[in-house]
Amino acid sequence: MKKNRPRALDGALLVDKPRGMTSFDVVKKIKAWVHPLKIGHTGTLDPMAEGLLPLVIGEATKLSRFLSAEGKSYLAKVSLGTATDTLDAEGKVVSSSAVPRIEDDELRQALKKFEGQIQQLPPMFSAVHHQGRRLYELAREGKEVKRNERRVRIYRLELIERGSDWLKLLVDCSSGTYIRSLASDIAVELGTLGHLAELTRTRSGTFELADAHKLDELRAEGLSQAIITLDEVLCRFVRVDTQAQQAERLAQGQCLGAKDLAKLIPSSFRGDNKICFIAPGGSPVILASVEIDAAGKPAGMKILRQLRPKILV
Repeated sequence: MKKNRPRALDGALLVDKPRGMTSFDVVKKIKAWVHPLKIGHTGTLDPMAEGLLPLVIGEATKLSRFLSAEGKSYLAKVSLGTATDTLDAEGKVVSSSAVPRIEDDELRQALKKFEGQIQQLPPMFSAVHHQGRRLYELAREGKEVKRNERRVRIYRLELIERGSDWLKLLVDCSSGTYIRSLASDIAVELGTLGHLAELTRTRSGTFELADAHKLDELRAEGLSQAIITLDEVLCRFVRVDTQAQQAERLAQGQCLGAKDLAKLIPSSFRGDNKICFIAPGGSPVILASVEIDAAGKPAGMKILRQLRPKILV
C-alpha cells in the first residue's frame, strides 16, 4: 500500500481546481492515487473556471446526486461590450456593442431583476442532452437547436467591484444555474453585450473553497489528512440510530412502518430533508426520504441509497 493511501477512503475531498483543467482531468488524477476505489464529483466546473470542486470517494459516491443538488456560490467577472459563441472567455467573439455609461444605482437596480426565481436558456455549449447528444457536440458542428428554458433561483447577486467595461459579482444560486447565461443576460439588461470573463466557485452546499486543497499539496502530503469523513458528509442529513432488527429490515430493502418511523424520527422533522438510518456499529447506512402527513406524522418512506462504509478498528 502506498504511503498516500489511507486504510479507508469513504468521504469527500475538496479540491481547488486550477483554471485550464477539466473536472474529469482532476478526477482522473486523484483516481490514480486512490485506485481501485470509486471516485466522482458533485458538479462540474468548466475548464476556464477555477475554485471549489468537491470529490466523493468510495461509498460517498452514492451521495453524489444529492450533494450536486445543493446551492452554489461564485465570484464572477463579466466583460461588457463583446459576446462570444460560448458565452465565456474561451469562445470566439461573434458581436460587439458600445458600453453605455451606467450609474451605480442603475446597475444595482438592474441586478435586482435577476434575484429570485428566473428562467434560463441552457447555452448551446453545455452538457445538456438533445436527442441523445450533448448540446456542445452539436454546437461544435455549427448547429443550434431549440432548447427549453429552466427555472433556477438566484438567492443573492451582489456587485463587488466594477470598471468601465467589466463587473465583478458575487452570486449565490441554486444548482443548475448557468453563470455564463446570467452574465450575458445582465449585459443585455444594461443595454450592451457581454460574456463571462472569469469564474471562481467559492461554495458548494456546506463545503467552502477556504477548506479546499491544491493538487500539488495533495500529491506532496498525501490524502489521509485531507479526507472529510463520511460521518461529516452525512451531517447534512437528519441522523436516526436504529436497532439491529430495524437495520436488518432496511438493509433488505424493506421500508419501516408508520409506527416505527414515529418512534425514530424527531418530532420537529417536517419532511424537508433526507434521513440517514444508521445501523448499530455504523454500517449499513440507509438514506431515505420520509413523507409527513397533514398532522405532522410520518406516513411512509422511500429508500434512496444504501451505503456500507468501511469501519476501522
